[in-house]
Amino acid sequence: MDKRGNFLHNSDMEKREYVARVKDAHRERWKPGEISDTREPQPHYCLWTVEKGSGDLQEDDMRYRLRPGDCFFQRGMESQFATTDPEDLLTILWATFTLHDRNEEELPGAGEEHGFLPRRHRRLREPVFFFNLFRRVIEGAAVERLAGPEAPRLGDTWMNVLLLELDRQDRPLERASLEIGHYTRVNRICRQIQLEPEKPYSIAGMARKAGYSSDHFSRVFRKLVGVGPREFVVQARIEEAKRLLLDTGLAVGQVADRLGYSSVYFFSRQFRQKTGMTPTEHRRRNVAGSR
Repeated sequence: MDKRGNFLHNSDMEKREYVARVKDAHRERWKPGEISDTREPQPHYCLWTVEKGSGDLQEDDMRYRLRPGDCFFQRGMESQFATTDPEDLLTILWATFTLHDRNEEELPGAGEEHGFLPRRHRRLREPVFFFNLFRRVIEGAAVERLAGPEAPRLGDTWMNVLLLELDRQDRPLERASLEIGHYTRVNRICRQIQLEPEKPYSIAGMARKAGYSSDHFSRVFRKLVGVGPREFVVQARIEEAKRLLLDTGLAVGQVADRLGYSSVYFFSRQFRQKTGMTPTEHRRRNVAGSR
């Protein structure tokens, strides 16, 4: 990829007459009583999806019951009003972006002109994989905010990959029944890990539950999710650790214990490897930033 976030040897990208440029991207866990009201026209496109929780969305003349895997593409002109269930708080992944030509000129009407813009709503067929790509967009955008304009445009790179994946998932289902079965089984395992990251998962146990040998399960999992099963478990634990550090008063040792770590030192080292900071630094920086 180049510094602007373009793939240099990706035929699908080269066929496009435009590329996406991320304006902002975040993962947000709503608070009780929080609402989102975008009744005024917005200057950018917005893609967002429900990672966790439930709620309701009123969009122009349509009403949706929000569940994990619901994904919306907002063109900037639609009116949206969303609320979260107080007992099942929403966690949203979202990104705003613009479209540009190869000379970096913004194309306000590029989506409509080239038939790009997807439909407003879909229930993702492969949510776990989509969430993983979306997190990479968010992480890339965060790096760019910290490092400045000279940083590689990783957020842009992953945003374009994410839009390609959205297009793929929006197409009619063309996979053979066997391949569909792979996705169903792996997604079931991934969902369990996300809901209960503290459990002692093993490759053999997950493979047995999916009905595969250990080696075959690892290959299928990596192909569909983008990371191996062990790495996915670690990611799920770190994400839950971030939430516990910010939303509860638990000490770092208590967070480690709740997530199944036998050693707080190993937990802290793994947390730092994945986030670039210690659990205490993460709590201090994010709590201070929210004030």
